[in-house]
Amino acid sequence: MKPGPKKRRPDVLIYILLAVATVIVYWPVHGFEFLNFDDPAYVSANPHVFRGLTGEDVAWAFKSYDTNWHPVTRLSHMLDCQLFGHDAGMHHLMNLLFHTANALLIFALFRRITGAVFRSAMVTALFVLHPLHVESVA
Repeated sequence: MKPGPKKRRPDVLIYILLAVATVIVYWPVHGFEFLNFDDPAYVSANPHVFRGLTGEDVAWAFKSYDTNWHPVTRLSHMLDCQLFGHDAGMHHLMNLLFHTANALLIFALFRRITGAVFRSAMVTALFVLHPLHVESVA
């Protein structure tokens, strides 16, 4: 049985609140630069990534093990470089977009699996706002 319009309203409001909370908390990342921790290996000093999406570099993304093997991450960084060049703030805003989308997907998943609207929202809020996720966004 499909939920009626009154059942959907809390879900829509929760989606909006989760998205707004995520953007508000992580908005400062747009002003951040690349760090000297692991950003040089992954992005800022990696010529394969900085060239963007070329055939040779896409192939490299799938066969490189120099740090870790995660071709989707490398491809994502390549796309960021293709679109935004060396603008670290835009790279971070893309991460914020991914984190926000993940939050909405997590809420949808837990809402569908459990049927519990507000418990699902709380679990998602903990995921979104937990300090451990700062590294993946910033």
